[in-house]
Amino acid sequence: MHKKVHVFWGKKNYFSSLLFSVILLLGYCSIGLSQTKNNLDVFFSLVDSASNNIIQNLPSKNKPVKINFDSGNDYSVFTNRVLENFKSKGIKIIPNNLNGDNSTQINFTVVNAHVHYNSMFRKNLLGEFYLDRNIILTGNYSILDSSSLIKKFNYSSVDTVSYDSLSYIQNYSYPFTKGETPAEPFISSFWEPVVAIGATAVAVILFFTIRSK
Repeated sequence: MHKKVHVFWGKKNYFSSLLFSVILLLGYCSIGLSQTKNNLDVFFSLVDSASNNIIQNLPSKNKPVKINFDSGNDYSVFTNRVLENFKSKGIKIIPNNLNGDNSTQINFTVVNAHVHYNSMFRKNLLGEFYLDRNIILTGNYSILDSSSLIKKFNYSSVDTVSYDSLSYIQNYSYPFTKGETPAEPFISSFWEPVVAIGATAVAVILFFTIRSK
């Protein structure tokens, strides 16, 4: 009787440990996804870099500015981001249609916003897929005051993201946040079923071997 109770509790502890491991793994995956910046947020960071560069080149931080955006409807989402960044730096912004003022005119243009994913890869044989993410923002701006300044900008961000996070990091309301997904590597797609079948076969053999004993 004592032996049976001991076996029962051993199985219970085993399944409890297994359940705990699964919960821990799911929690780890959700934390990993939440820590990955989505593509739009990365673009916002690059736009911040561009607007900070404009602010650094202003002839006077105390003069109000007029900002004209000429980036088309595709990139209109960046307009409020630039305005917010200017205001956070204490730069006064006035309407473009206001006449008779002493202001600095800024023209801001986004030429291209692009996401590119490199080939998929795994960090181990049966682990999840990863991709190198390259986000690029190019454009130009001009500052018109007592003199004029015209500059181009080209900012990029390169990091690694998991394939499973693509549905989270891409915003389907903004097509420029989507990139073409590379095809799964042939070697990986060939060996994964082989390994899975082999593992299943070994498990079946072990099961009947243990039962026969």
